[in-house]
Formats: sequence, structure tokens, C-alpha cells
Amino acid sequence: MPLDPRIIEILDFLRPFGKYASIVDNIERSDPPRPSFVFEALFAYALERHGISLDYEVNVTPLNDTAVDFVYGDEGGNKLCFELLSPEMSDELRQRCLPIKTGIEGISTWEVLLESGHPHPHQRPEALTIRMQEKLLEKIDKFPDPSDDIFSIIVVNCESFHWGCYDGEDARMVMYGRTVNPIFQEFWGGEPIKGLLDDT
Repeated sequence: MPLDPRIIEILDFLRPFGKYASIVDNIERSDPPRPSFVFEALFAYALERHGISLDYEVNVTPLNDTAVDFVYGDEGGNKLCFELLSPEMSDELRQRCLPIKTGIEGISTWEVLLESGHPHPHQRPEALTIRMQEKLLEKIDKFPDPSDDIFSIIVVNCESFHWGCYDGEDARMVMYGRTVNPIFQEFWGGEPIKGLLDDT
């Protein structure tokens, strides 16, 4: 399947920088391109075209040999570290979905019943909250310890997660373990799910 002309335009913009060669190669060699590669290209394009120069794949912590996706450094020595995340549905959930034709060749959508208390745990909305928490936590070790001059940011693309219907209440559930509207509060094993920023 040929690449979308908009993606080709972005790759043509990024190619001369040299530092994004692996992003360009990964997109051009995969059919279709993985969403995570496209997300990296879109992110680099959005900042670089506005004159915000980034470094790509930088190790910012001496504790391991991992790298964050992008780093922006200003003249004062401050650094913004960006790690991009494109979570997808779990394999277990995808296996339980029924593909439905959309009328566009090669494009299907998915249908599955999600409900609290579903006998299959991967078909509970709470399982998606926990999966998002796990995916976010996998990124933490790439960042250095907090300091006054380094800011660490995880940028999340949810288009392939929760069927693209990820909303503010879902995000609050992941981060704080509670929602604005109590009807959307999620539980696991009879207990409220703890958010990533919960004190406990």
C-alpha cells in the first residue's frame, strides 16, 4: 500500500536533518507503517518546522543504557525530555474482537462488548486502565531523577487504544484513580483502582 502523501511530505522534510534517518527508514520499510514510527515523525515534524531543534534517541540517565525519544535543550542548560507512547489494545482483547468491514478496502474496525464484571477480565474497561498504567510505567526508567533543570514528559497517542475513544475521564482514572463523575469510577477485585499519582 503506498504511503499517504501527507506522510511522504513529512518524511521529505525530516530526511535532510540526518538525525531522523531511522524514523524515515522504519516508515518507508514497513507496510503499513507502525503507528509508533508515524507518531515520532509527526512529533519531530511539528517541532522542527517551528524552529525547535530536537536531539533524537538520547540517553539522559547514567543508570541504564536506554534512551528517550527526543530531547530539547535551551541555552540556559534546561532540558525537556520527551518519551512517546503509542499503546495498543492487548493481544488478548484483540483476539476477542470481531473485525467488521468499513467499506474502505483494507480497513476494518473492531467490535467487542466491554463491561465491568465481564467474565473475561480483558473485556472489562478497567483492564484498559491498568494496561495504560503498565505502559506508562515501562517508560519511567528512561528518565533521570527529577531536578530543577530537567523536565520529563511522556506524550501519549491514543488512536490505537480504547478504539480511539480515550477521554478525560479515562485519563483521570489512570493518573488519579478517581473521576469527576463518580459513575465512571473503576474498581478491580472490589477495590477502587489506584491512580499512578495516588499517594499510596
